[in-house]
Order: sequence, then structure tokens, then C-alpha cells
Amino acid sequence: MPSRGGSTVEGSDKLAELALRMARAFKSFQGFIYQRGIDDPRDVLAVARSSGIGMLLNNIVLSQEHGIYALLPNDRACRTECTYERGCKPNDSECINKCMNECRSRTVERIVEALEKYAGSRRGHGKP
Repeated sequence: MPSRGGSTVEGSDKLAELALRMARAFKSFQGFIYQRGIDDPRDVLAVARSSGIGMLLNNIVLSQEHGIYALLPNDRACRTECTYERGCKPNDSECINKCMNECRSRTVERIVEALEKYAGSRRGHGKP
């Protein structure tokens, strides 16, 4: 029985291209918006899991009716870091905002790097 993406090579190329599109979106917008019918949600989540970034992301439903979703960086680790490790007081919005922005940027860099590495491995070489 053939895979959803056709041959294994075609499936690899399809997932590699998806990973690169996701990486570009995270570089530009710090997130990836996708729609059922254009991108298979199973493929999007498979790339996220297989690239090792699943725990760094929140999958948000924007429109159940239209099948529109967004992958966004998960802020939980950043909130913990800013509150407990960096010592920002809960009422010090300036400290928290600065710390959260720095932490989100590092998280997005990790996401992009992992997606690019994954795309390269799907194509059989290092970075794309």
C-alpha cells in the first residue's frame, strides 16, 4: 500500500519542504499558520514531533470550521525561567516582558534550527 505522500522519496521531499516552510514562517512571524486541505495537519504534527520541537510548541485552533491552525512557541518554559531563574517579580512587567522576549527569541532560534536540520536529514544531507 503506498504512503500518503506517494513513494518514500516523494514523502521525504514533501516533509522536507514542509519543514523548510515552517522554519521560514518561524523566522519571519515566530509561528506557522496552516490550513487543512493545504497542509495535512498529520504531516505538520509529524514534522514537529520528528524534529524534536513538539514540546516547544502550542498547537492552536484558529477556526475549527475552516480547519485553520497555528503553531506558536510554548511560553511555559519562558515564564518559569523569567520568574524563577531570572528572578523577575510577578508585578515587574518590564523585567518579565524583556525576559520573555529574549527567551522567545532563543526558543524560535531552536525551533528554526531543528526544522532546518530535520529538512536536511529528510533530503539525505546536512543543512538545506
